[in-house]
Amino acid sequence: MGESMAASQLQVSSYSKTASRRLHDRVDLSRHQIEAWLVKDGAEHASGNGYCACRLLNLSYSGMCLHGEDLFQVGREYRFILDLLSMLGTEVEVTARVVWKEHIGAGLCYAGAVFVKSSAPWLGPDEEDDPRPADEKG
Repeated sequence: MGESMAASQLQVSSYSKTASRRLHDRVDLSRHQIEAWLVKDGAEHASGNGYCACRLLNLSYSGMCLHGEDLFQVGREYRFILDLLSMLGTEVEVTARVVWKEHIGAGLCYAGAVFVKSSAPWLGPDEEDDPRPADEKG
């Protein structure tokens, strides 16, 4: 797991850090069908297992964008299990705070969430935080 996300084979989104005010590049996962399971604390989902499947659309060191049932409340923290087996060889449990939501109809939405704790332990060091010289990275 020493390989950083930026060095992976996944395509980095073309969003500009300056134009979008984002701290980190996004990795576009929309073509990879990666699931993010919303952990339903204290309530069973209709599936009966306490989880609700969402689709992970993009990922960065600071957060993620999801597509799923319109269950999210902006400002609230949620626990997720990210199925990153194909990307990192593991599943990861994270807590993230929803910072925006867009209703898209039929009981579905897009939502953006920021990680409560650093993603560096499972994504590897952020290029900006990596102390190695540029010629030694990646």
